[in-house]
Amino acid sequence: MILCASEAEATAALRQVTTWVNANGLTLHPDKTRIGDSAQPGQGFDFLGYRFEAGRRYVLGWTAPRRRVPELDLLITNSGAIHDPV
Repeated sequence: MILCASEAEATAALRQVTTWVNANGLTLHPDKTRIGDSAQPGQGFDFLGYRFEAGRRYVLGWTAPRRRVPELDLLITNSGAIHDPV
């Protein structure tokens, strides 16, 4: 992810990154490489568990914390044996 102040700056940055990536035998994923304005609806991006769009930040995949049930606190080892961690 590269943040830029203008579309022209973003286009120049993408050109530089593409040149470097290609020179090092790599490729940019076409579905994940684009220039957009994250301040506009529909043009946001996901990064480290957050969605940035229309000037806002949203948490992705958040669910309410689950209540711990001590009776179910068991550890299953690689051998398949079940142990009480306490």
